[in-house]
Amino acid sequence: GVVIVGGGEYFGPAIIGIHMLRRSGSDLPVQVFVADQSEYEDELCKDYLPKLGAECLILSDFVQDFKVTHYQLKSLAMLLSSFEHVLYLDSDSIPLLNPETELFATEPYTSAGLVIWPDFWISTESPSFYDVVGIGTMPPSLPKSSSEAGQLLINKRKHLKTLLLANYYNIYGPDFYYPLLSQGALGQGDKETFMAAAMVLNSSYYRVKTGVKSLERNTGYEDKGSAMVQFSPSDDLNRQDGDKSTKLRAAFVHANTPKMNAGHLVDEGDLVSIVDQKPLRLWGSRDEQIETFGLDLEKTIWELIVQNGCELADVIREW
Repeated sequence: GVVIVGGGEYFGPAIIGIHMLRRSGSDLPVQVFVADQSEYEDELCKDYLPKLGAECLILSDFVQDFKVTHYQLKSLAMLLSSFEHVLYLDSDSIPLLNPETELFATEPYTSAGLVIWPDFWISTESPSFYDVVGIGTMPPSLPKSSSEAGQLLINKRKHLKTLLLANYYNIYGPDFYYPLLSQGALGQGDKETFMAAAMVLNSSYYRVKTGVKSLERNTGYEDKGSAMVQFSPSDDLNRQDGDKSTKLRAAFVHANTPKMNAGHLVDEGDLVSIVDQKPLRLWGSRDEQIETFGLDLEKTIWELIVQNGCELADVIREW
């Protein structure tokens, strides 16, 4: 199934992602975790989300003396989910392929049981981390780029120890492991903990080698990043195995700046040019999007934003 951490400002973009999951043809169940009772919204969780095959779960119901926040919630949500095979999605990560047929049922997931995607930046872990975990030196086989945890595939039966260790790294992350694994680099948080845990335990994992693609908008005087495109791991594997004829399909759009939140997208995004006040495309031209996604994806997302904005304007508290 699919696991998402929602609540507050994260509900809006999460709903867009769930709608797109259904449009991919998937009927996988979705569990939306919120931190505590204060983030649970009755009408949304009891009426609206179940119609989309999703349910809300409260993390503090499972854990006494609940004190974890922000990045730390993700690994805990995966661990506490009832699913054996988990596609974790950040609330702003939009799935484009059917996970059942294109992710869970194909290599490299079927063999590795853990699939991780790359970030833009070079990896910046401290050599001291390898002393702390008893390895001593940095393994030469590690990828040069850092990881991005907006989406992650994990087989919990195969990787329970990996997930438990990743939770340990996240519980003690802000004070210890986040600085050790990122040293203050952009995006410091949970994103390196999953591959680090697998590496320390000598467990199998697959890191997608195709680099992340940036989607940008031009405000009239500068280009700004709008979203990240991550690609199909099976297509990536075929390419690595020498089949250069394989077309790399976009698997996710991590729409992080701005997030696709109908409640305040207009306030967050550069939606009009400062030069001529014309509406801006956030993710590139129509032709560019058809080339990357096979459709005008931004148009599709805007249609969902308008639909959700009308349906949920008086439902989502944060709006």
